[in-house]
Amino acid sequence: MDTPFDRTTTIEENFPKIVRPQESEICMLDCKIDVNDTEMPIELEECISEHKRFYYTDHHHVYNRILKHVLAMLDKGLLTDSSGNTLSKDSASVKEYLASDMVKYTQLDEELFGYLYDQLCGLDTIDVSEGGWTKYHDEPDKRTFYKQEGEAVFGSVITDCIIDTDLNRVLACYDNP
Repeated sequence: MDTPFDRTTTIEENFPKIVRPQESEICMLDCKIDVNDTEMPIELEECISEHKRFYYTDHHHVYNRILKHVLAMLDKGLLTDSSGNTLSKDSASVKEYLASDMVKYTQLDEELFGYLYDQLCGLDTIDVSEGGWTKYHDEPDKRTFYKQEGEAVFGSVITDCIIDTDLNRVLACYDNP
């Protein structure tokens, strides 16, 4: 049974500290690709199938590891087609896969999550003088930070609490021109 959120406790008591998981810590769920085996050739079609499966079920760490494994195996010459023929970076199927939206968005997701982990890990050491985050709320049950994004007319907001309302109300809360 899930434990309900306790509003009388602090953020640290309700949520673990958010840190970027190490690759060895990532649970690959029921993925058919053994991303730890760097000696056995892998089949591109099976990798694409697994990449799609985890991509469309929103398991970012899994599909990102699959992509990294495909790229590593491609560099080692251990990527094959369904007939067992070795594929290279010049192979049409490899080029098509690497140019796909799914790969492009996987790479963008990794960049976004990397940025998010970096920002979340730095919330304890806020330094406005270096263009960092500014604390807006700093209470036992919620912390909210904001920062201006360069010369842009918008900024970024990050919070580490549960917001129990509609998205339009959340966005309106931070819409202060």
